[in-house]
Parts: sequence; structure tokens; C-alpha cells
Amino acid sequence: MQRYLTKEQRIFVFKQWSISGRTYQAVNEAFQNEFPNDKMPCRQTIYKLAKKFDETGSVDDAPRSGRPTTAKTEENIQLVSEAFVLNPQTSQRRASNELQISRTSLRRIWFNGVVGPYFFEDNITSPNYVRILKDTIVPYLQAHPAFQTMVWQQGGAPLHYGQVARYLLDDTFLDWIDRRGTIGWPPHSPDLMPCDFFLWGIVKDHVYAQNPRDINHMKSLIEEEFTLLNNNIELCQVICRSVADRCQICLDNEGKQFEHVC
Repeated sequence: MQRYLTKEQRIFVFKQWSISGRTYQAVNEAFQNEFPNDKMPCRQTIYKLAKKFDETGSVDDAPRSGRPTTAKTEENIQLVSEAFVLNPQTSQRRASNELQISRTSLRRIWFNGVVGPYFFEDNITSPNYVRILKDTIVPYLQAHPAFQTMVWQQGGAPLHYGQVARYLLDDTFLDWIDRRGTIGWPPHSPDLMPCDFFLWGIVKDHVYAQNPRDINHMKSLIEEEFTLLNNNIELCQVICRSVADRCQICLDNEGKQFEHVC
């Protein structure tokens, strides 16, 4: 493989190769736009790069050495994020071996924390939804090292996919999941969304068990629950794995209802 490509360029090329459905012309145009002063890799180089990643899970020519095994650095966060975006079926064990990051650190990097909660003081409307996205949530996410590989998911309420909201999501995220999003999602499927099948229920139960005195006390209790959840990495990982399990069961049942899944 030609070695003039930097690590950044190799990741970029392979990502474009995957996104475009393995179309050389699309990769060529994207590369020229991103790196106008650099030589475009030939078709053979891209094929070898794709083959290398399929076989090893890495775009490097040789195994890395001397990398910290437990450091949650920005570089490691980016490497882990890119690895799973380029190959979603990569196992934790394989990613740990290829990236030379301990599995414990890998899990901590993989789970980046819970964002929120955010409270709507007024009735939720499409303009209010767009405002809180634009002014609060998106700026917070953009500061994260793995922002470029994040996928946004939201519920199928009409206010979520108004024209202005769709334009904002299209301009902000490479992919987003919802009706009319870049990734489709079946309507009326709360059993597939972690906020519905897990988060809201457990937060509500714990908050109301403490008999909140007023709205401010309730907000405080909700924030405490989110903090506890944010610190429980193992639980969040179980919930994330449950999403994949539920989706597979849904496929096995041809989209029909299925029994409760833990």
C-alpha cells in the first residue's frame, strides 16, 4: 500500500468508500474536496485499504506500539469511534487487540455519558424543539471529540421532523434516525428505543418514590437520577446491548410484537 496517505486520510478514504457504497468516483471527489493539495490514492490503493480493514480491523500498515492501555485521551476516543463506525460488527475483543487499548478502557470510551436532562418550560412545539437543539444540545455535542461520527436518534412525534428541524439535523449530523431521516425507523416502536423501554420508566419510579414537593424539587430529583445513571457505566452498556438484541428479535418476528426483553 502506498504510504503517502496519513492516518487521517486513510480513515477518511475508507469512510467515504463505505458511505458511497464502494464507489471510486465518489471517493475521488470527496478526497479532492477535503485534501485539494494532495494526490488522490489510486483504485488499487483503496481496494487494499478496504481489504486490510476487513482482515484486521485497522487501516495501519503495522501494529501500533507503546500506546497507553487505559488512557481516555482524545486520540483514543477518536480511534475507537472510527473503528466501530467503519465496522459496526467489530467485537470489543478485536477492537481492544487492534487499538491496543484495554477492554475496560474501551468500554469507558465507548460509553460517553448521558446528555441532559433538558427541561421544556413551555408547551413543546416544533420551534421550541429546534431552539433547544440549536442553542443547547448541538453546541454541547459539537465539543465532543467523536462528534463527527455521532448518530442522532429521536422519537417520531410530528414536531420532531418539521421542515426546519429536518434541515437542522441534515446540516448537523452525518446520519440521524427518525421518520424522514437519513436512517429510517419503524413508527410506534417504543420497545426499540432505550429512552422508552428503560429510561423514562426508571426515572419516573425513582423520582415519584421520593414524593417531590414542587416543580423545582422534581427537577432536582430528575437531575440526581441522571447523574446516578451517568456513573453506572455497566448498566448503560447492558441497555445499549439490549437495543441490538431487540432489533434482531423484531426482525426474527417480521416486525410483529414480541415478548418482554430484559
